[in-house]
Amino acid sequence: AWQSRWRALRQDSAPDQEALPGSSTAGERPLQVFVQRLERIALSQRANQRLDRFMPRLLERLEKEPLKQQSLDRILDLVLAICRRSAYLVLLVQHPGALDRLIELFGRSDWIADKVIRFPALLDELIDPALGVHIPGASDFGQSIDRILEASQDTEAVLEAINYLKLATELRTAVGQLQGGLPAETAQQVLSALADALLRGVLTVAGREIQRRHGTFGGENATDSLAVIAYGTLGACELAYGSDLDIVFLFDADEPQSNGERPLSPEQYHARLAQRVLSFLTVMTPSGRLYEVDTRLRPNGRAGSLVSSLRAFAEYQENQAWTWELQALTRARFAAGPAALATAFEAVRQGVLCRARDEATLARELREMRARMAAEQADRSGAGGWSVKHQPGGLVDIDFIAQLGILAGAAAHPQLIVPTGTAAQVDALADVGWLDSREALTLRETLQ
Repeated sequence: AWQSRWRALRQDSAPDQEALPGSSTAGERPLQVFVQRLERIALSQRANQRLDRFMPRLLERLEKEPLKQQSLDRILDLVLAICRRSAYLVLLVQHPGALDRLIELFGRSDWIADKVIRFPALLDELIDPALGVHIPGASDFGQSIDRILEASQDTEAVLEAINYLKLATELRTAVGQLQGGLPAETAQQVLSALADALLRGVLTVAGREIQRRHGTFGGENATDSLAVIAYGTLGACELAYGSDLDIVFLFDADEPQSNGERPLSPEQYHARLAQRVLSFLTVMTPSGRLYEVDTRLRPNGRAGSLVSSLRAFAEYQENQAWTWELQALTRARFAAGPAALATAFEAVRQGVLCRARDEATLARELREMRARMAAEQADRSGAGGWSVKHQPGGLVDIDFIAQLGILAGAAAHPQLIVPTGTAAQVDALADVGWLDSREALTLRETLQ
């Protein structure tokens, strides 16, 4: 029946009351609107033939699905996006299960719908019966990055493959949450492990370029002397879909200059390497860009150098860091770079966070900081910046409580600095008695 109705629509002979299956808005003719938009697209004969095979199958399924008008419109938007690349239409005809999964996901998630419309290559993921069931982990990401780096030395091709890996993994994780009951906390950990692997891949690609021009600092690779330190949600392994990355670059080099044909000083060398990393993280590819990046948590913020030597970083944290910077350090961790720098950074972090501090003074400083944040948030809320996590008793308050406990108690209990995520920090504070069990349970339940 839908073959005849679709043919009539394309020939502009459908009755006026023709409506999209499931449409509940009287007087609207969304299929006619869709066909009108379709007529503005120049399609090859083969693409038209494939579209005419696909659309009756799609419309038959939509007739059985109680979807909202917005979801139906998004599905038609996808068809408009892929009809020129008609191989995707063939894919959905040949894999009816993928079409069914697409319709279900578009009905349940605007985020997934927007991603697939913007990046139709993700339709290939819908064929996989393990979509949403098998969620990759850190070792899987590491292997994927290694394969990408081994497959091509071309920077553009590597960045495109890395961007697609991010897109596909985010889709799989989101489907796992929708269909497989993947907990939000686990999804955050998956997205954080993915970001770590992508940082390592991007650092390697940037290192190749810098090494060709400027050599290294005694090691085999340019990346042997630069580390990426994760702060914020990435440092806490609480990364969400669309989160930006808070990162800091640290280097350790004893030689006065690099050993290449165009030698550079340690700071110049590692600043150029860091700049390439930032460029690769934010450059637009056919699969989008990887992340927005924030480097303001480096020593002296925007006024400071993009990179810091490990020695300068340690001195700053020990002697000049503000209390809010110490709070940030409780959520910091090594993300990419050489193992020796990971060990050295953790030693600095432990030395700074485990110093004895007066709890009453800390509490006063954190209350004042929290009040300033609340005032700034209130100013922004007038322009649509209201955020539930900033409300009294929200996630920001819980972060502050955990950070107060760590900064006040780590001198007596160094194990408090091991976790960087708020939930694990709350559990650690309960283990040492800084929080009682009732308080910890309330905070943990609120976080969930």
